[in-house]
Amino acid sequence: MPPPSRIARYEPEELLGSAGLVDTYRVRVQGEAGLAVLKVLFLDRGEGSITRSIAERFLAAGRRALASPAPGIARVLEVSDDPETAFVATELVPGVDVARLVQLGRQHGGGRGPMLEPVVAGLLCAQVARVLAAAHERKPPLPHLGLCPENVMVTTAGRVMVLDFGLAASLRGMGGGAIEKWHFVAPELIGVDAVAVSDETATAADLYSLGALLYFLLSGNKPVEAATLAELSERAWEPLPDAPGVPNNLLSAVRALSAPDPKDRPESARTVVEWLSGESASPPDLHLAKALQALGIHPPEPAAPAAPAKPDARPVAFAKPVASASSRASVRPKGESTQAVRPGARRWRSRALLAGGALLVCGISAWSVATYRGSRGQAPPPDAGQPPPSATPEDRKSKQVETMVQRAPDGGLRPGAAEAPPAVEPYVPESERPLRRVPNHLFLDTSPSQADVWVDGVLRGKTPVDLVTGPGSHRVVVIKSGYRMLRAVFDTTRGEYARRGLQRAGFANFGDAILDVQCAGANKYPVVLDDEETGLLCPVSRLPVVSGKHHVGIFVPARKTVMAVEVTIPPGREPKRVLLKE
Repeated sequence: MPPPSRIARYEPEELLGSAGLVDTYRVRVQGEAGLAVLKVLFLDRGEGSITRSIAERFLAAGRRALASPAPGIARVLEVSDDPETAFVATELVPGVDVARLVQLGRQHGGGRGPMLEPVVAGLLCAQVARVLAAAHERKPPLPHLGLCPENVMVTTAGRVMVLDFGLAASLRGMGGGAIEKWHFVAPELIGVDAVAVSDETATAADLYSLGALLYFLLSGNKPVEAATLAELSERAWEPLPDAPGVPNNLLSAVRALSAPDPKDRPESARTVVEWLSGESASPPDLHLAKALQALGIHPPEPAAPAAPAKPDARPVAFAKPVASASSRASVRPKGESTQAVRPGARRWRSRALLAGGALLVCGISAWSVATYRGSRGQAPPPDAGQPPPSATPEDRKSKQVETMVQRAPDGGLRPGAAEAPPAVEPYVPESERPLRRVPNHLFLDTSPSQADVWVDGVLRGKTPVDLVTGPGSHRVVVIKSGYRMLRAVFDTTRGEYARRGLQRAGFANFGDAILDVQCAGANKYPVVLDDEETGLLCPVSRLPVVSGKHHVGIFVPARKTVMAVEVTIPPGREPKRVLLKE
C-alpha cells in the first residue's frame, strides 16, 4: 500500500515499518526543513470488536510520554486529538537499532554470533538502564513496558536513545503486536493488560526486558525460543552459550534481571548501571562509536563552513617574494649587523656555538668531580666506574652496581670485593596494582574518599572500606556531601574490589525563598528536591529555592526509596521548615 500523501501537517516520504495496527513513516513537516517519525494507527486492521478505545489508549500513551520528557528518550513532538486519525509524531533519531546492530555484527563475523565485544554490550545496556532510571524516577513514573531491540537506537556518535515509551503496551493483546516482540516481555505481563499494572510491577517488567536485551546482545539469540504465548509464559531462558570473554558482572546481571519472580530482580534500573558498566574507564559513547565503525557505520562528515572573506583580503602568491636590501635592513632587530649572512654560514655558526657550549659544560663537570674527590683526599682512578669499550650492556650495568655498593656512607670506598645490593621491588602506583579479591569480601574505595557506605540498608563505614559481606549479591549505596549518590549491586561470592569516582551534584541553589530541612533520625540522609539530588545531607539550613510547590524528601537506604512530602514554600527570607521521617 503506498503511503498517504499527507497526514495533518506531515508528508510521508518512506514507510519505515509496519507492525499490527501501526505503520511508521519518515515524514517531512510542512513549512519546516526537518524530518520526523510518524506512527499512525489504522483501526480497520483490527481483529474482532476494535473500538475507539484502542485509539484512545494509544493516544494516551503518547501524551504521557509527551508530558514526561527525560534524557535519552526520543522526544515526542505532537499527539493527535482525533481518535479517527490517531498518530504520534516523534523526533527522527539517526543511527541503527540494536536488532540491526546484531544483524550487522553477525554478517561481519560470517554468521557466528553477534560479534560485539561483551564489554561494549554491557556499556550499551548500562546506557539503556540509565534512560530507564530517569523515566522511572519521573512523577508520575514513565514505564516502557515494550523494550525490545527494535526500539533501542545507537547513534553514530555512540549515544543510546530509547523510543516508543508505552506505545506497544497500549496495543498489546489488541491485535497490535507480533509474537516476536513478546520474547522480550516479562512473564507476569503475558495475558495481562499492561496499562493497568502498578508502578512497581511496571518497573520490574522493564528490568526483565533489559536483561533480555543484554542476553540478545551477548548471544545474538532471543532468550526464549517459543512459537506461542503459552510457551513463552512457561519456558525459562535458554542458557548463554559458551562465551569465555563474558565478564562475571554481565553473567550475574543476566541471571538477576531474568529472575522469574519480580521480587528477585534488582530494585531499580539505577542500581544496575554501575553493575553493567564494569571497570571501564573510557566514556561509553567512545566504545559504542568505535564498535559501530568496526561494523562499517561511520558518522557523516560535517561540512566545513566557508570562512568569510576579509574586506581588504589580497591574493597570496605561492612564491615567497625576495625582500630588498633596504627592506631587510628595516626589519632587522636592533643591534644586528647589517652585513648579509648566507644561510650556510648561519648554520655553521649555530653548530659551532652548540659544540662550544657542550665542551664548556663537560669541562665544568669534570672540574667539579675532580675538585670534590680532591677535597675528600682521594684521586679518581683513571677507569673508575667506566667499563671497557667492548663491554656488553650487562657488564656495564654490573660495573655500575659494583661502583655504587663499594662506596661507604661517608664517601669512602669499602675494602674488598663488592657485594650485590639487595633486590628492591620497583614502585607500582596503587591505581595500577592488581586487584586483590577475597571471597565474601567487598573492598570499596571512592574518589574522593571518606564517603558513607550502606550495604543492604546498614551503614558499614567510610571509604576506603573492606567489609565481610558473605556470598551473593549485595545492594550498596555510597553517600557523600556535595556529590550524587552511587548506587550499585556487587556480587561478592568471589570477592569484589572496586574503585569508583563520585559525581558532583549540579544542583542550582538559588531562588526567592528559604527552605530548612530537619530529619527525625540521627542519620545524615541525602536531601532530594523535586526528584533531583541536591548533594546536601539532612539537616539542611537556609537552602535558597524558588517559591511555590515542591516535593521535598530524603533517600533512606534501608527503605530503598525517597520519603518525600509536598510543601508550598512562600517567598521571603523567613525559612519554611520541613520535618522528614524515615
